[in-house]
Amino acid sequence: LKALARSPGIPALLGAMQCASCIEGLPAWKEVVADLSALRGERPATAAAPSAGGSGGRAGASSLLPADTPPVVGLCDLFSVVSLPAASAAGAPRLAVYAVLSQVATTVAGSACSQVTLRVSVLNGTSASSVEASEDVVVEVPGYDVQASAPFRQLLVSSGGRGVLLLSGRCCAAAALPVPPSSGSPSAGAGAAAATARAVPLEPPREGVHFVKAAWHPLSDAHVGLLLSDGSFELLNLSHRAAVAEPEVHLQVTFGGDLEAGETVADFAFCGAPTSGGSGVGVGPAAGPVEAAWLAISVLFVSTRGRICFFSPVLPSLAVFPTPVLDALARACSGAPGCEAPGAFGLAERDWLRATLLCAGNRREADLAGGVPGTFTVVRHNLHLHGHSNVYAKRWVPAEQVLVEDRSDAGAGTGDLASPRSPRHQRSSYTSVHLVVHSPVAVLARATSTGLVEVLVASASLGPRFKRPSARPAPGLSCSVFEEIDLVTSPGKSPCVRLSGLPSPEGPSGAPVLLARTRTLLAAIVLPWCGVMASGGAAPIDSLQAASVATLAELRAADGPGEIVGWQTLRPSASSAAAGLFLRVRDKATVGEPAATLQAVDLEAVLSAATKSAGSGAKACSSSGVGVVPPLSSSGTKAFGAGDDSGPAADREEYLRHLTAPVLLPKPLFGHGVERDPTAVAEAVAAVQGGQLADLSARQVILKHLVSQLPARADARRSELAELRKSGEQLRDSTREGEKAVTRIGERQEELEAQHRRIVSALTARLELRGLDGVGAGDVPRLWSQLHDLRQAFELLRAAATPHRMPEAAHFHPEELATLERLQRTWTDTTASRLRAQAEEVEALVDAATRRAAAAAAVAAS
Repeated sequence: LKALARSPGIPALLGAMQCASCIEGLPAWKEVVADLSALRGERPATAAAPSAGGSGGRAGASSLLPADTPPVVGLCDLFSVVSLPAASAAGAPRLAVYAVLSQVATTVAGSACSQVTLRVSVLNGTSASSVEASEDVVVEVPGYDVQASAPFRQLLVSSGGRGVLLLSGRCCAAAALPVPPSSGSPSAGAGAAAATARAVPLEPPREGVHFVKAAWHPLSDAHVGLLLSDGSFELLNLSHRAAVAEPEVHLQVTFGGDLEAGETVADFAFCGAPTSGGSGVGVGPAAGPVEAAWLAISVLFVSTRGRICFFSPVLPSLAVFPTPVLDALARACSGAPGCEAPGAFGLAERDWLRATLLCAGNRREADLAGGVPGTFTVVRHNLHLHGHSNVYAKRWVPAEQVLVEDRSDAGAGTGDLASPRSPRHQRSSYTSVHLVVHSPVAVLARATSTGLVEVLVASASLGPRFKRPSARPAPGLSCSVFEEIDLVTSPGKSPCVRLSGLPSPEGPSGAPVLLARTRTLLAAIVLPWCGVMASGGAAPIDSLQAASVATLAELRAADGPGEIVGWQTLRPSASSAAAGLFLRVRDKATVGEPAATLQAVDLEAVLSAATKSAGSGAKACSSSGVGVVPPLSSSGTKAFGAGDDSGPAADREEYLRHLTAPVLLPKPLFGHGVERDPTAVAEAVAAVQGGQLADLSARQVILKHLVSQLPARADARRSELAELRKSGEQLRDSTREGEKAVTRIGERQEELEAQHRRIVSALTARLELRGLDGVGAGDVPRLWSQLHDLRQAFELLRAAATPHRMPEAAHFHPEELATLERLQRTWTDTTASRLRAQAEEVEALVDAATRRAAAAAAVAAS
């Protein structure tokens, strides 16, 4: 948990800079070994000798993951600082520091394995004398080879200090660490054996997909959110099912479906976590407990082309909430008088609350060591894929809500954003998104890889919504760019910018602060106009103060190649000042100089100096809200904009961008209630002549140029438009005539085909008729004559067979007469049979000829 309600009687906590100094002096930083080229994905990791626990070689080892490494999309985080609860109710809180010392590839039982050595150091939060305890933990990742694939570039520790995530593009290893050592544990430097933790490797579900980002859910130490390059977001319960294919909540991020070619999801961010006081961390000082509860279960996404969407609610099955937040949510849901408004949600959202957060059977008091009883409540529910999956799939799947923004090709839903930019940032990819404040208006920030930070204002608050096929489409949200800040980062390999929140230097009512981090730069961006709106002040846009930028740290080229591989913010209590820690790794360290160095930054001093510089009228930012980050001084930190009164650059494109950008003017020239002595007036006039008047004169030159050129260009465009319209009308008329001609040709072709069929039929009938005429003229008479001859021959034979004179037959023997009679009868029957067959053939021919003649006559008649 980010904050605990402390019991009275606890010793006074150390200041943030005192804690930072203690952490800065740890000996672990001298032992950090990191290959920057391999972390950026430029080349495979350098071969390293296996540890003593390995098999001593890698021959024949087979890795479960492919050796091709996806492009690195994020920055490196090789250390983490976590606040641990006190050992007893009256004990002092502790700080645990986790650092990645080395990553080696080895083999275990013939299979590939990676061993990541972590140094865990525990500090007492009330004593600056020494470190309580320190030990090494070796995390074994089976099936993954850091040398063949890629080393782990991020170390993510849960808020309780027991869960660890190691992230690379091809693997996300989750491990449960031993209990952090206490004052009675032996020191790592005393020769004690390192503890071993076996990790569970989480792999992408298919080839061609890699991990983009991983983060612990702010309400649970057992749930982690994973974003993959195919647009899928998986919320895993590591204590139940540690597998990417079996998430507890699955979201498919599509940004409404209107994506350009090659556009993918770039980043996600949980909107915040509620504290015991009821307000949200990073959700604005004016946010109430109800608003903080909804934001704690909301997730923001951004694409590489700047599209933004969010899902709400995304609630883990086991979550820890401050009890006052849940009580306020219950009162708001029941409509009790005098309580905070429940927000823009209806009956479905109320039913979901009653089935999850407000169900008495799902809640129990959290048992936290060193905490006040009743401060936190554990909520366990079943509305997810591992519980009541059917009910969840039908009613309670969160819907994707897209923030619509004007683009250059709004009709097609694609194209560049309509906000003005310099040519250096055109078509640059977005890499990060962050929710700045949510009350009284939702303000978001996004960053590009080239160092442009855009601050956007949403048209409405972020609220819950569920997928309902039969429901009417809800009104969409829109956003627009209110301010742009150019960090002017130097070009480098694998550029990336990450945004996060920083504590305000002015307490709960101060302006929100953004941290913009690159591989070589740490910059704090203060947004005073957000603080004015949050405090309830009313002022025109022209009088709002623009953003100011303060450089926290910057790696210069004179210091040699290197990279910032970690950043942590320290704030021992809500009322104390804050400090920062960043870890720098040199690419090529000189002899006798450590490769890694941890440095502390006094955030309170830097941000206060930046705020004073902006309030006194020094160059806090340009007129369009664009700041320029100066190089880091030798002291390690430098407030932005001290003593530089140069006007805008002499680039016409930059001037045009300034003219079209939202104008945020600084405070009044002489302030309010300040005595106007002659010296102050002279200095103010000189500042105006050197800054504002010079800027106005440059604008005047550009405006004159535009006034002289725009009418002629407008007339030319009008004439071209008229010609195009005329040509379009002609093309439409020609198209219609062509369609008519095609229709007529088709009809004529059908008529010709019908005529052709009729002609073929007539010709066939005519030919058959002629053939029948030939048969009737030649064959039929010949057949009739043959039939007549056969009949005559039959009569003659029959007459010849009959004896006419009886005396002639008297001398024949009776047997001879019988034989003669049998022979005559046989010859007569044979001849008659042959004659009958011939007669039948003739009759068949005659019948066929008759039928053909009738058919021919019918065809000829038709």
